[in-house]
Amino acid sequence: MTALMYLSLGLFALVGLGYATWLLFVARRNHGVRVVTCPENHQPAAVNLDLVRALKGVPFDNPDPRLKTCSRWPEHSGCGQACLGQIEAAPDGCLARTMLTDWYLEKDCAVCGTHFDAVQWIDHKPGLMSPEGKVLDWKEIIPENIPATLETHQPVCWNCFIAEAFRQKYPDLVTDRMAHQ
Repeated sequence: MTALMYLSLGLFALVGLGYATWLLFVARRNHGVRVVTCPENHQPAAVNLDLVRALKGVPFDNPDPRLKTCSRWPEHSGCGQACLGQIEAAPDGCLARTMLTDWYLEKDCAVCGTHFDAVQWIDHKPGLMSPEGKVLDWKEIIPENIPATLETHQPVCWNCFIAEAFRQKYPDLVTDRMAHQ
């Protein structure tokens, strides 16, 4: 092969890598559950953007975001999707994960008092405690209920969440002992 062919292959690979990086950026920016205020009833709604549509607009740099799902559908599927303005104004701010991370970082664990410095969402997800004292996993909370839940529940670190969940699920296997003074 000649030097020109190597140069052409290298340039082609570089352009391909750049395009793949841009696709990953667009995919990451458009992925995830978002909680918006529905313009129609002014209540929280959980939405997902149409990722395929966003990726199709990449080569032409012509983003035309549309919703793929909404918690108010199918009853209101013909809406004008005016909530997209909220997502465009704060793409990360309405992401459910961002809302939760920001909420935890201002708090201490309701059980042990440990301050939340960083939230581990992959392997040590924190939980929350209801006003009745029951610990809950975020999988138990419907996304559109996140704003109301943040107002009434308390944060629980992963260690306390695991211990309290076990205590609540298997109370006959737990013995509480008073600390020695």
